[in-house]
Amino acid sequence: MKNRFFLMLTLIAALGSIILLDSCTEEPIGALGPSTALIAGTDLVTSSAVIPAEGTFAVNLTATSGDAEMNSLTIQKDGVNVDFADLTINGTAASSNAILLFGSDRTALDYAISVKTDLNAGESATYSFLITDDNGNTGSESVDISVDVRMDPPSLSLGGSGNTLTVNPATSFKTTITAVKGTGDLISVTVLEDGVPVDVSRITSIDNGTGSVTIDANPVTVPTENASGFMWDIFVRAADTEKTSIYTFIVTDSNDSTATVTQEIITEIPGTELTSIQTMLQLFNQGGPPGTGGINLKTGQSVGSGDASAHLRDAGIDLAKPAASNWKQQIGPGMATATLKTLSLNNQPEGFSYDGVDTKEAIQAAFDAETNVIGNGEFSASVNPGQMFVLQANDGDYILVRVDEVLVRPNEGDNSDHYLLSVKY
Repeated sequence: MKNRFFLMLTLIAALGSIILLDSCTEEPIGALGPSTALIAGTDLVTSSAVIPAEGTFAVNLTATSGDAEMNSLTIQKDGVNVDFADLTINGTAASSNAILLFGSDRTALDYAISVKTDLNAGESATYSFLITDDNGNTGSESVDISVDVRMDPPSLSLGGSGNTLTVNPATSFKTTITAVKGTGDLISVTVLEDGVPVDVSRITSIDNGTGSVTIDANPVTVPTENASGFMWDIFVRAADTEKTSIYTFIVTDSNDSTATVTQEIITEIPGTELTSIQTMLQLFNQGGPPGTGGINLKTGQSVGSGDASAHLRDAGIDLAKPAASNWKQQIGPGMATATLKTLSLNNQPEGFSYDGVDTKEAIQAAFDAETNVIGNGEFSASVNPGQMFVLQANDGDYILVRVDEVLVRPNEGDNSDHYLLSVKY
């Protein structure tokens, strides 16, 4: 009986030792592993995304250790490790996958991760981000990435009026655009002025070749019959003031793909057409033939230097000099001129030229820009070919004069020296 009692005590003691030993080597029930999260933000994926074929996506992964420090980060595609060459962590190319964690990253990390995919059109995959700690516990996040069937964007071209057009303020200009669908049907056309949508009231009409397109809003809805492609003449009212604007025309399809063309529209008030352009007008040496020392620039006729109709007059000769060189070659205002100025290119806009002046307003602007006034009874410095003068006549007209030639005739003996002039007014 005693032997049986001692045997039972021995068995109970042995069993207790086994239980005690086991409790010292196993982890406690409910050991806490790493906690993870994907942070939302611009261009960041938190659950799913559609990207182009072989495109790249980005996530912001945060993780905090549990009962043990974190050991590594592994990034997988459908359960298989992604090639580390396709990974960027916080802007630096990864050198391995799994990625070992060091320092403060073992207790808390915040990683900006970029993953280049090898997915083709129509394919999809689940990408997982696994954090493993020193106890082998894990925390993970995953995103579903897919690539749509290949989508070709629409095409858009500009025709007709070209890339730059000059129009009067507040008048309509015509822009011709030709659109061809890609994968998706064409659904709308947007018109921008300097990046801002044009008020729909300024899109005055659209002709699609068979009729008018309804304009209810900007963007303009593409009618069903034009969904595959169209050539439209779009009429837009230009800006009310003188300015240069960039108009952008955007066609959008059902896949939200777009195509764009731009056109520069210059609005400016048109100048007044010139009344007359004359060449080869002769202003003679005042000391020459009687009645020829002045010139009426409007009629082109030589008149006396003191004639009431003379706009310009010559200074005549210097009697103290030899006859062969006594012509002063100087010009002054005549009786018909209110103000005469010598024109200097330094006072004019860059690129100014006599040939480039084609409006009355341009002549007045040249006059207003000059300060070198030749007063009544005064004369210019010695005149050379190419020199220009600008004047306001007594009747208010502005006249531009270019000296084309200075013809000295020392052998004629009659002081018939003269200038050849070109005149615009």
